[in-house]
Amino acid sequence: MFELIRNIIIAFTGIFAFYWFLSDFWQELAEKYITEDSLPKTFIVTENQRISFKRENKSSATVLTKLGIGVSNYGLYLSNSGFPHPLIRFPRLLIPWSNINYRKIAATNSLREYYTFYLGNPQIVRFSLNSDTIVRLEQDYGESIFINKLGEPE
Repeated sequence: MFELIRNIIIAFTGIFAFYWFLSDFWQELAEKYITEDSLPKTFIVTENQRISFKRENKSSATVLTKLGIGVSNYGLYLSNSGFPHPLIRFPRLLIPWSNINYRKIAATNSLREYYTFYLGNPQIVRFSLNSDTIVRLEQDYGESIFINKLGEPE
């Protein structure tokens, strides 16, 4: 019985630590880019896709399997509503195109082609999206918004 209680406590501690770590990245972005704007017309929730947030000065990463992403004429919209947590708030973010850089990573044997986005000025975090997600967003938007707003990827 003691072992079961110990395992439950460890599991809850691990979940709380994950959300705390994720909120650290999110709050850093929120200090500059929090928005109360409604969802943009072009908005999808990514599923079954790894999204890694990384600080450039640390080697750690947080991996999510679900994230709300939208595009508008103003910028890139991020929503983490798929991860409700009673103690940690994840506000919606709207990052202006002028504070985003990106590069295209070629496909390898084990990975599909993807894009890495560098958010913030100065850079706060980076995350990656596969090319299928970019295509879906641009089809919904009706034009190649990433190239139009950010130029050709590096």
